[in-house]
Order: sequence, then C-alpha cells, then structure tokens
Amino acid sequence: MTHSLLEQAQQARQQGAWDLALQRLEQALQSDPQDWPVCRELASTYAIRGRLNDSLRAYLRLIDILRSAGDLDAALHIAELILQLRPDHLEARQHRLAIYEQRGQVQEASKTYREL
Repeated sequence: MTHSLLEQAQQARQQGAWDLALQRLEQALQSDPQDWPVCRELASTYAIRGRLNDSLRAYLRLIDILRSAGDLDAALHIAELILQLRPDHLEARQHRLAIYEQRGQVQEASKTYREL
C-alpha cells in the first residue's frame, strides 16, 4: 500500500499537485511509520514548498527511522543537512552527538558535546 501511495505522491509532485502529494505521503507514512524513502520524500516535498519547519520535523523523523534501522551514516548525513539549514538546531546536534557515541567516535562526540 505504501508503495502505491508513494507512486501517487510522486506523480502528484510531477503534476504540481503539491497538497495531494503531501497528503499521499502522510498517508503512506501513517501506514508504515518506518518507511524511510517515504519520510525522505515527505521532508523533501515540504522543503520544496517552503515549509521549513515541517521539513525539519520530517527530517528529524527520518533520522530516528535510519538510526533504528542501523544506518548511522545516512542518519548522520541528514543531521548534517539540518545543521546546514539551521546551525543552531539543538535536536539535530543531539542526534549527531548520539550517532558519534554509537559509532564510538569519541573525539567527534566530545567536540559536538562542547557545541551544545
């Protein structure tokens, strides 16, 4: 079901039907809360529409999904992306710190902790 909703959302985006695209993506994510491609698409669509706060919330959710799937590299990449948009974003900094700790990267964790 989520695959079909994702396809519908992508089609709606191509046609410029942004509200429909967002609706389908939200439905898909409700259907499967761990579907990282849907969450990534949702965050991206919010960003394209200029809804930065919604986009950031979706990206934070994506970090949670990726971390729980064990994809720390991708989760760190998303945290860095958020910090490029909002360098003072506390939650993204906290995620980055936790990821460094999970990876055993003590120096990076220590530096990130000092930046909090």
